[in-house]
Amino acid sequence: MEGHSVEILYDEKEEQKLYEINEMNEQCVPEEITLNKNGNKIWLQSVKIPIEAYNDEKIILGVSTDITERKKQEEEMKYLAFHDTLTGLPNRRKFNIDLIEFTENAKTHNKHFAVFFLDLDRFKYINDTMSHATGDTLLSLVAYQLETCSEENEDFLVYRIGGDEFTIILPNSRAIEAELFALKILKKFKEPLTIKGNPLFITPSIGISIFPEDGENAETLMKNADTAMYFVKEKGKNGYKLFQSDMKETFYRKMMIEKGLRKAIDAEEFTLVYQPQLDLKNNVVIGAEALLRWNSEEFGMVPPSEFIPVAEEVGLINQIGEWVLLTACKQCKEWNIEGRDPIKIAVNISMKQFLEGDFVYKVSRILDETQLNPTYLELEITEKIAMTNHEKVIEIIESLKSLGVRIAIDDFGTGYSSLNYLGKIPIDVLKIDRSLVKNISLNNKNATIVQSIISVTKKLQIDVIAVGIETKEELQYLKNMDCYTGQGYFISKPKEHPFS
Repeated sequence: MEGHSVEILYDEKEEQKLYEINEMNEQCVPEEITLNKNGNKIWLQSVKIPIEAYNDEKIILGVSTDITERKKQEEEMKYLAFHDTLTGLPNRRKFNIDLIEFTENAKTHNKHFAVFFLDLDRFKYINDTMSHATGDTLLSLVAYQLETCSEENEDFLVYRIGGDEFTIILPNSRAIEAELFALKILKKFKEPLTIKGNPLFITPSIGISIFPEDGENAETLMKNADTAMYFVKEKGKNGYKLFQSDMKETFYRKMMIEKGLRKAIDAEEFTLVYQPQLDLKNNVVIGAEALLRWNSEEFGMVPPSEFIPVAEEVGLINQIGEWVLLTACKQCKEWNIEGRDPIKIAVNISMKQFLEGDFVYKVSRILDETQLNPTYLELEITEKIAMTNHEKVIEIIESLKSLGVRIAIDDFGTGYSSLNYLGKIPIDVLKIDRSLVKNISLNNKNATIVQSIISVTKKLQIDVIAVGIETKEELQYLKNMDCYTGQGYFISKPKEHPFS
């Protein structure tokens, strides 16, 4: 190339740093883009050595190696490092990098932006029941829905950070813009996604945090968006929630409740109280419902409505439920050997506990250990349990009844309110919910429902207990309807001994 400039090697359109011969004093090994004889771009790695000529002219000795394939592999590796292979969306690593950059840029230029954390509702159920291939296809369709959810906001960024979790960065946005964008996402998922001709409905739960109000660094923004998303999950899913500072306190309390529950049994912080069940005809206590109380050393008395859902969520309900069942059976046995007329003990059973594989075995073992006559044990399940996995529930109930245990449906009338399944499920007792009992003498609609329940259960030879009796008028009205067993605060509050 004697007599020519090195520039002739390169396409003028390429922004390429050229090494002028007269400026080169040392060997260099740049990687360069040039064109081959067919006009295609190729990558070269060129060793260039400046040489001083005898006439003080500078020349360059160059040896180039075609590294195009290597560069393609490097680009592919770089793409894979920052993208999700299933959906093609940027991945968690890219999201973390971008979020830090957005945060620093927003600080410098005094801007706002929103961070969205999305989790798909019921995805695990679809994935487990319809195959993982269907789940993968669904995730790809969801990715497309998110990328096309808004035509106005073209500069938003969508990421899949793992599983069924997605994030979005929405630049130049405050709370109002973020809410409008969330509504567009929810609207996008109102229609079903079709996979192999089958329509599938999937909805997102969305948590949102705003910079800088909800955090001035990437970690805090992400954590707060995540927290807001869990609030949506707890409130029924398929919605969005902007982060609020009091959410932190709620979740901290929940975390501490979980921590306390893990040591409550060993620390003997749980106790049982018993609410008498009265024979309204003869005014005699014939049974008692065992109710769990937690007197925490750290929190004091924690209501069951607060700690039971946490126990179910974190997988402690089976251990706690087993303790309740054992303790109640022991107590009932003690009462029944005191010389009084025997009474039955009623114990509430959670869905997770009831559907656990070895639940029937545990009940049998506890009855053997306490030597309690099975006819004095009444296990209370909810309507929701009774209507879930129908055949499995009947199988478990029949196994329990073969032990001699009685089965009760609790809170009847609050859920499905269907009398049809009573003849299909082999239960012994039906407990009419307090919402139907309250002011029954003044509420004709509830009175009609209760009368229907009593009539049907009599024909089916199912016992009835009215729950939540709080006034003399309610008690008398129920007696007039031939309901002869009841419990409630008018009869007695829960206490340590049902006979006192």
